[in-house]
Amino acid sequence: MNGWRKLETGMLDKETFHHPEDLRLYVLILLNATYQGGVQVGERQYVRSLRKLREDLWFYNGKKIDEYSHSRIQRSIKRLEKCGWLKAEKYEHGYVFTLRPTKDFACAEYLS
Repeated sequence: MNGWRKLETGMLDKETFHHPEDLRLYVLILLNATYQGGVQVGERQYVRSLRKLREDLWFYNGKKIDEYSHSRIQRSIKRLEKCGWLKAEKYEHGYVFTLRPTKDFACAEYLS
């Protein structure tokens, strides 16, 4: 897979990913933006609506399937933007997510 970033265990210890939805959202965008099968606008970009993000990030809550709320996903997007992991541009029908360059040596070749 071209452009894959190695997820270090130190990444999970960061304060940024204190909320589980932040990590799940970032990995979802990362996989879809770097892999050829995603909806791509440009290099390291991905387009998705909030409704579709809710469907993609479903989880089991006990014995039933549950989804994050729109406001929870929006807060997660703002936290990821504030920490510099990605840039999100809001449009009428959804968001365009652009992954920010990272200082990770594992993907330095892909980002140059």
